[in-house]
Amino acid sequence: MSYHVFTHNLDPLESTFETFDNTFLSSTENIRLINSNHPRAPRNIYTSTISTSQSENLLSNPWQPSNKLSKLYDKFQTTILYQFPCIPCSYCSKLMYPNETRWIKYDPLLIYPLQKFFPDTSLQFHPNDLLPTRIARCASYLKSSTRRHPPKTDKIPKEIQKIPMYNRIYLSPVHLNCSLGRAPNSNYYTTYRHMKGSFGFSRNINAFALYTGTVGAILSNNKKNSWYHPTLINASRWLRENNHFFHPYTRYYNRGNISGPPIIIPIATTIQHDDDLNSTTIINSTGPQDIVISNEDFDPEIHDEDYHYNKLMAGFMTTDINETQLPLSFSDSSLEALIFPDLFPLGRYHYTNIKESQQNIRHNIDTYGSYIKLALTCPDPRFRLHWYWPHYSYINLEKYRNHQNKLHLLRQKNADKDSLSTISDLITKSIYSGKTIINESCTTTLPSFIRTGDSFWRKKEHQLNTIVQNFGLPQIFYTMTMGEGKWKHLHEILKKTDNGDTLPSNRPFHTYHHYTHKLQSLHQYLWKNKILSGFGKWNHHFERDEFQNRGAIHTHGVAWLEKSIPELISYNIIRADLPDPITESKLYHLVKTHQIHHCIPSKCDGPCSNGKQCNQNFPKPLSNITYYNEELGIFIYRRTKSEDQWIVTYNAPTLLLWEAHHNFQYVSDKHFAKYICKYVTKPEPSDLFNIQESDAYR
Repeated sequence: MSYHVFTHNLDPLESTFETFDNTFLSSTENIRLINSNHPRAPRNIYTSTISTSQSENLLSNPWQPSNKLSKLYDKFQTTILYQFPCIPCSYCSKLMYPNETRWIKYDPLLIYPLQKFFPDTSLQFHPNDLLPTRIARCASYLKSSTRRHPPKTDKIPKEIQKIPMYNRIYLSPVHLNCSLGRAPNSNYYTTYRHMKGSFGFSRNINAFALYTGTVGAILSNNKKNSWYHPTLINASRWLRENNHFFHPYTRYYNRGNISGPPIIIPIATTIQHDDDLNSTTIINSTGPQDIVISNEDFDPEIHDEDYHYNKLMAGFMTTDINETQLPLSFSDSSLEALIFPDLFPLGRYHYTNIKESQQNIRHNIDTYGSYIKLALTCPDPRFRLHWYWPHYSYINLEKYRNHQNKLHLLRQKNADKDSLSTISDLITKSIYSGKTIINESCTTTLPSFIRTGDSFWRKKEHQLNTIVQNFGLPQIFYTMTMGEGKWKHLHEILKKTDNGDTLPSNRPFHTYHHYTHKLQSLHQYLWKNKILSGFGKWNHHFERDEFQNRGAIHTHGVAWLEKSIPELISYNIIRADLPDPITESKLYHLVKTHQIHHCIPSKCDGPCSNGKQCNQNFPKPLSNITYYNEELGIFIYRRTKSEDQWIVTYNAPTLLLWEAHHNFQYVSDKHFAKYICKYVTKPEPSDLFNIQESDAYR
């Protein structure tokens, strides 16, 4: 499953531009003729802006960071990169970056929502105030209609806290049928957990045996048990006594006094007889660990089919292994609490519970998506540290959105069958504001696109085409890659937040936030500074964030700059050489660490022999200058020695502050069209995840 975020910043224009024919990729000459007489027609953007002659590049001195760039580097190292979401809003409890925090006057007589719902979290006062006079708040506080309610939580008991994260799924009577995890034989340090496959619900047989006390022993094959952990016993006992969803289990707990000492489930192993020792037959170890059912007599009610069908909770406690009909539907209000009893130990404060109990609910503000965001960003880390809940919530959110869109389409289809309404029939006035709105009694509004659907990608293509049509081709294309394994500031943040786990792949929330904060800081302090960057004015840019196969984020972007490509080449803005270790020692170390391509057969089908190139076109050709090759339709970069042939193109100031792999390239006409097709209009894979919902779950 991959996520994509688009960013396109444009400076405001004095006038609007005409609409255009978006077929320019296939019919460039027609577009050129159409716009030739336009009063605001830009130069011909569909032909090369680089002369075919190999213009001489200006000789550059050894690169050294200027005093201003050195000061900015120190600011990044000491202040900017240490920032993370750490200041809670006094009203909605959302954790904010220090630079986005707003401040209001503190009222000592008022009990703020943060104090009420998170008593262990202190109010954040302005650090420059000698006396506590100002407290933190977020931007949504400005209007009472947009103020969000903080999430409510119950304290997780110590019985549940002691259970390892992997084993907590066996507390739930509902089993999630999904493949959350890492690829086999992958590096846990660099590979993130991800989901792939089908997503459904079924009875958790192990949890049934755990709660009802019918387990006599766990059959072991002398290997690590796949599901059972001794801490599950105390946790299941606590849930039976305190969570109303688990109270029915007390009827089937047949091990004496339920208030007595906890049960310790023994581990059973297979015994090899003496006769078997003399046998030449090889006895394989037993398969996956099984439950050995106790031979004690059960309560008569357990054998009463009608009784357990009517009384058991949602069909998950049936002892009939052939029964797959689950009366619990996807929209059941208790589903989230049943799946995640470790997050909702008392069975309350999940989304449907909050929605049903909250008075005057604001449908445009108190949405399911808002509930997920507030839960992930609240001071309590249980939600963002959970392995399953964020994935479950995201998939459910997408399912709700698709379901709503399908209903809109169905209603519109049925309305069209009845009659063709006029415009006056479709428009009415709002009884609240008096403004003109759609009359949803006879029609409905259709979404311009379904998120991650084909129309979504088509819309993004149109947006980028519009920018190109009006501003010409961009000057540079860049790819920024995360280097979480080498970012010391990220490790310091992970060490002092939440559970202190410094493995980035176990902490995607803070890891992703650190990446985006670092990229946004590059935009703000370097790229948009015409002097430090050497780009001139940074006019516009268009970015797409996506996640690699290993789960790490990276960004593809294009930028429109004040300087032309020949000017950028003359100032050696994009380099592809290995710096001199003496005159450019710092840059030499950074390039050696981050910008050298290493051929790996499984990834690039290299290294190649006999002068051939791998799939990533390494080794690159040698050249004394950087120039545009008309025949190949690409830029050939200055590489004068054999070591340069393995260098990925880079921008020196960016590499100094980013301290991770990146790729800067000049944009050519031919390959910009390729970029649009590959990185923007490429449809989302539709076979990575499938949500199943039917009457029978297996």
